[in-house]
Amino acid sequence: MRNRRGKSQAQGQTIDLTPMLDVVFIMLIFFIVTATFIKLPGPVVNKIDIDLTPMLDVVFIMLIFFIVTATFIKLPGPVVNKIDTTTDDSYKKVGILVAVTEVNEYWIDKKRVEASALKINLTRLFNENPKGGMVIQADNESNIESLAKVADIARDIGIAPVAISVEND
Repeated sequence: MRNRRGKSQAQGQTIDLTPMLDVVFIMLIFFIVTATFIKLPGPVVNKIDIDLTPMLDVVFIMLIFFIVTATFIKLPGPVVNKIDTTTDDSYKKVGILVAVTEVNEYWIDKKRVEASALKINLTRLFNENPKGGMVIQADNESNIESLAKVADIARDIGIAPVAISVEND
């Protein structure tokens, strides 16, 4: 299962926090500008105290939001160089994610799984989420037999649908 274009791209997913930092700096500028133009009633005071507590509260809430949403990205474990192909539909409802490496190792939830324990692990994951399907990420160099073994076990357990992840997914 070699890549037709010869591309080798790492499949690790990263989160770009640049937009969050942009919002934080815009809010910081807003609070500084509004604090300098606030006219307090009473005698004129040359010193203005800037209270940054509300801005820090918002920044921490946004930081917690981005950290919590970042933990929901599922990765099977190893970097898998997928094949390049075209598909009719992309499958987004992933319940179980299995990776098959170039040396035909099986990975589930960032843990290497022996072939003999594959059915037990897939059964456990299917029982935890029976409505979710399964996506197999097979490396270009992996054997078709390894991929077929995972698909056959999934069919025996009753996992449906079973999708194969490719380069353009």
